[in-house]
Amino acid sequence: MYGLYNYGCEAIVRGTYELIKQAWPNSEIILYTRFPQDDRQVVKDLIITVKQAPENKGALLRRIINRFLRGIHAKRKLLIWDAETVADECDIVFSVGGDIYTIPKYILNNNKETRHSGIVEFGKIIMKNKPYVIWGASIGPFGDKKEVQDYYFKHLSQVQQIFCSGVSI
Repeated sequence: MYGLYNYGCEAIVRGTYELIKQAWPNSEIILYTRFPQDDRQVVKDLIITVKQAPENKGALLRRIINRFLRGIHAKRKLLIWDAETVADECDIVFSVGGDIYTIPKYILNNNKETRHSGIVEFGKIIMKNKPYVIWGASIGPFGDKKEVQDYYFKHLSQVQQIFCSGVSI
């Protein structure tokens, strides 16, 4: 989760928490977020562990390199988030959030969509060893480029469960 900075994100986390607790009452729930101090206050009434989303070593350098790669329209980028740490700590990973599987309109309108997504690459690593569930996300749009559509569709077809709020292809 990028963070609980709006009511929609908070609602998705609270709803997910309630559903998981109903299904597995003794489960421990970990919320990985970019803003653990802020988000811990938002969900302080829930029995939930809030942790800093783990980053790969050299995350700052990776961000700089990714900015350069984006500038030259490279098809690949370096993964910032440490999916292996998350997979090691969890039995099931729920990827929650609103617009995590979409390409923003300003990118589509400028025909700059690429076949790379940090969340897709993160999910690929998780799925090597753990169940991966997309929860409460919008799916698409992905634009008109076949290679971009194929990139997303291949990944989505491998996800164990998808519960989305809307689909736009």
